[in-house]
Amino acid sequence: MKYPIYNTLFLVFLLSLNSIQAQSPGDLLLKLNKFSNCTRVLYIAAHPDDENTRLISYLENSRFCQTAYLSLTRGDGGQNLIGNEQSEELGLIRTQELLAARREDGGEQFFTRAFDFGYSKNPEETFSIWNRREILSDVVYIIRKFRPDVIITRFPENGDGGHGHHTASAILAREAFKIAGDPTQFPEQLNFVAAFQPRRLFWNNFARWRNPNADMSSSMSLEINEFVPQRGLSIGEIAANSRSCHRSQGFGSAPQFGSIMEYFDLLEGEPAKTDIFENFAKGWEKFPGNEKLNALSIEVIRMFNPQNPAASIPALLDIYSQLNKAPFFPEKQAKIELLTEVITGCSGLHVQLNAGKVSYIPGEEAEITLQAVCRNSCDNLRIDSLYLNGKSYFNQSYQLATKQLLDQKINYAIPENSRFTNPYWLENEHDIGSFRVLKTELLSEPDVLPAIQGRLVLSFGKQQLSLVLPVLHREVDPSRGELSHPVIIQPELQAKINDEVLVLAGDDRRELVLEISGPGSAGGKVYPDLPPSIFTCEPASYDLNDEQPFRILKFTIGISPNRMVKPDSAYTVNIIYERDGKKQILQSIRKINYEHIPDQTWIKPASVKLVHVNMKRLVQNIAYIEGAGDKVAQCLSNAGYKVSMLSKDEIRAANLNKYDAVIMGIRAFNTRTDIPVIMPELLEYTQNGGTFIVQYNTKNWISDVSLDPGPYTLSISRDRITDENSPVTLLVPSHPVLSNPNKISDSDFKGWVQERGLYFPDKWDEKYIPLLASADPGEKESKGMLLAADYGKGHFIYTGLSFFRELPAGVPGAYRLFANMIAFGHDELR
Repeated sequence: MKYPIYNTLFLVFLLSLNSIQAQSPGDLLLKLNKFSNCTRVLYIAAHPDDENTRLISYLENSRFCQTAYLSLTRGDGGQNLIGNEQSEELGLIRTQELLAARREDGGEQFFTRAFDFGYSKNPEETFSIWNRREILSDVVYIIRKFRPDVIITRFPENGDGGHGHHTASAILAREAFKIAGDPTQFPEQLNFVAAFQPRRLFWNNFARWRNPNADMSSSMSLEINEFVPQRGLSIGEIAANSRSCHRSQGFGSAPQFGSIMEYFDLLEGEPAKTDIFENFAKGWEKFPGNEKLNALSIEVIRMFNPQNPAASIPALLDIYSQLNKAPFFPEKQAKIELLTEVITGCSGLHVQLNAGKVSYIPGEEAEITLQAVCRNSCDNLRIDSLYLNGKSYFNQSYQLATKQLLDQKINYAIPENSRFTNPYWLENEHDIGSFRVLKTELLSEPDVLPAIQGRLVLSFGKQQLSLVLPVLHREVDPSRGELSHPVIIQPELQAKINDEVLVLAGDDRRELVLEISGPGSAGGKVYPDLPPSIFTCEPASYDLNDEQPFRILKFTIGISPNRMVKPDSAYTVNIIYERDGKKQILQSIRKINYEHIPDQTWIKPASVKLVHVNMKRLVQNIAYIEGAGDKVAQCLSNAGYKVSMLSKDEIRAANLNKYDAVIMGIRAFNTRTDIPVIMPELLEYTQNGGTFIVQYNTKNWISDVSLDPGPYTLSISRDRITDENSPVTLLVPSHPVLSNPNKISDSDFKGWVQERGLYFPDKWDEKYIPLLASADPGEKESKGMLLAADYGKGHFIYTGLSFFRELPAGVPGAYRLFANMIAFGHDELR
């Protein structure tokens, strides 16, 4: 279905709802106030969590401005406190957390194509990876789409924001502010939006946050912690609820009471001294020809009765009629949809579209149920028509009666040519610095587009209204109540691969475990697309019986290298389905499930990265202690180690003695509350002759290390090396960690991804031996990335190297170095 080009903006909000439900009188009154205010603000920063939720909450709930946050990235390059998802999968989680934050504070959400490639120390480095002109065009597009009167940046342009992405966001904001109104800049966008010039650009000065005594006399100041009677909360409480949605980053926040001051420095645009909206026409006078809507909206707010919201419907319908007849202005459709929400809310309308199951394949028939009930006043309210993905499914009108449930079933045929349901920004393989979004108009969509979208046409007497909402699958969980899930369109035959990276060392044989799932018999055969001159598969393929229905088939293919394989070579191996001479790459479905966000699905080609590494293993039997979550243990298992995951009760010195090495997962000292209990056991194991490896931990404003992460004192800093190509010096080449059983050289640090490492120690006891040194260009050399020490009869290693990124990426040198770390203290094969 095609909508007017300005319709998408508020549609984004509607699609975030499970259904159109009755709203509290406070919510309705708040929306009426927003309807009467025509001022818009765009807040710009770089990542999920960068936004000032206090200011967004204030602008939305106290000043009644339509406020949006433009995050240049989806946070793909950050760290994950709640699981082991990284990169694109972490971006999916953080996208949903950001949308949840906006539902709390009332704002709207946008993104650009920029991919969060990890920490960057300056904007020059950032722009060397991002396509500056491309990301600038995205910022300009969002400005032209949202049409803000005021733009506010979170960070300054002088680098005080720290992260290079932060500074880059401020630089791009100013550049976009200057050219968004120029139709000769990015003229191709004018097929979708009109050129638009905002009136002011501010920096939201945070100097007082860093230094309570900072001189802010040159900045404009606003007291923002007002009480919002419609919500029964203060701005500090609303903002804390919003901030706490960023669970993967550990940003749970307590409400802030008392005075909250925000400061603003004018960067561009019209002068202002006392208020960011100084001398603005905030109401309907902003749009010539619509001035009479001022008096109408003010009067309906004055007369609104919380005890009887339905009494306002006639006046609201009059405003709706006036607005419909008004001359076109780009924000008109968003205002119509906001007013529609208020009208249906006053009537107590509840409407939802339910699917019989959560997933369908192209060509399948879905049973959709329309449920509607009017719980307040249904005078002259009826449903005239229903459209599903643009096709009409009603041939009659349904009159709604108060408290009478309409339960109407519709059979919807999924078109044979339906696209699979996917995050649109992940449909194509992305570049190192940006997603490949092929349609400009998609840039204003923050979320996955719904697989089946409904549009209802309602009538209040002679006045027609339109509602847009997604079709969802609902189920009842005994412990959580009703849950809703996005419907997805998926391939009929799918392949699940348990391991995305398989590492073969020497003549290793690895087992590729495949799960083929489908609705019934398929026929044909399935096999990995491997070059036969380099690898041998046993069996070479697996036949699917077209006479025996199946849901899931699980089988194993053994893969061995031939003599022609090159050391340190990597191959992307697709899983092929062949029938009647036709071949296709099977698709795999990655599902991400957390209680605090909607289920996320990513459909992509079923493939495994096969890496042949010239690596020796000296020992095999290792134990792993989980920290914040990583894939290191799985990667080591895929590289031929026997890995045991230890529970808290299994971490006892007597039990640990059977392991050749014990490895602690990333950020364990930040996330595990049992560290004081298990650390003495681990050190006793080390002292008795074991090898104990601790991976990186953080030390920042949300995480600290209160207990030494080793047998001797070391101090963790915020030092990091973000250039993954920075030269690395071997300080003690003869040390066992750098020489046994694999000789480590400069070549082992080629092909690393995102970074060298992070949060290196900057001070340590003299008993530690620093083994490596490196630095980002122009910076002081760091020697804290890999420290080794003897302790009693055993050996200890602390490393800030980013093995949690390098091993899943299949970096050969990282595997060799980790094999040496595991072998530290062992001289012969056991």
